[in-house]
Amino acid sequence: MVDTTPLHSVFDIEDGSPLIVSCGMGVDSVAMIIRLWREGVPISAILFADTGGEKPETYAYIAVFDEWLRQHNLPKIERVAYRQSHGRYDTLAGNCIANQMLPSLAYGGRGCSGKFKHEPLDGYVLGKSRGPWKDEGLICALEAKARGLPIYRAIGYDAGPKDARRANIPDDRHFRYVYPLREFGMDRIECMAEIIRAGLPVPIKSACTFCPASKPAELVWLHALHPDLFMQALTIEAVAAPKLTVVQGLWRKATKTRPGSWTEWALKEAMVERLEDGSLRHVPHLGPMPRHPDEIEADRVRAEVVGCRGDAA
Repeated sequence: MVDTTPLHSVFDIEDGSPLIVSCGMGVDSVAMIIRLWREGVPISAILFADTGGEKPETYAYIAVFDEWLRQHNLPKIERVAYRQSHGRYDTLAGNCIANQMLPSLAYGGRGCSGKFKHEPLDGYVLGKSRGPWKDEGLICALEAKARGLPIYRAIGYDAGPKDARRANIPDDRHFRYVYPLREFGMDRIECMAEIIRAGLPVPIKSACTFCPASKPAELVWLHALHPDLFMQALTIEAVAAPKLTVVQGLWRKATKTRPGSWTEWALKEAMVERLEDGSLRHVPHLGPMPRHPDEIEADRVRAEVVGCRGDAA
């Protein structure tokens, strides 16, 4: 069992120490920022690590949330992205195709988060004097460092059972970490309710469109609404296929209900067809457009929140 007890409270941050929030533009991180504002906890910077592979809906949500932040006198979202000097790629999808590989999660790792999120964020905050991530650093962080004050980073792990498997990140020589959602006892449902009470739409899950953690219902949605991105995911799998020896595809290995390959699953579900030359053709979705599973869950939570307001009235 992992330890999820926060080491630091957001209410004990020293004067002069910045609180930097990593916002993935999903439910947890958006709710975390709203709750910090409601509790009166100052936020120094809000950073979004852009892998280049997020859903269009996630990128569109940035503008929506930015407007809410502006109205509440909070920092504007700063977009941070991986940069390179070799010119071969600058996105996670480009990395996969150039190196004939799947995202590291398909192999049981977490390398895509490190290379395309953690490292660019660290360089953006602390500054980097050379290389593709050359940055001056955040003024608030550099000033705190010069004065010997700690730099705090807020992580959006919630207090629900799923995130309970994610251990706290230990403090290091650069940062102290706080977990507002765990401190406030907020699980995913309460996070959705917090967003709804703030008058904002609930964002769908923030993840790359070719993320190996995607569920079949999410792929049905992606296939129908974003055919080009669905086919890009299958291209990534096809390019990596010659080098795959242990895993079968983006889902890694087969289960009782599905194969390990997105391509094989899509063929079975008649979402694509294989042409004579071996290439794949997208088969358009017929019937009503599917909704993302997160939208359906958000509607249920919204009904409960509105119902509670009605009861209170």
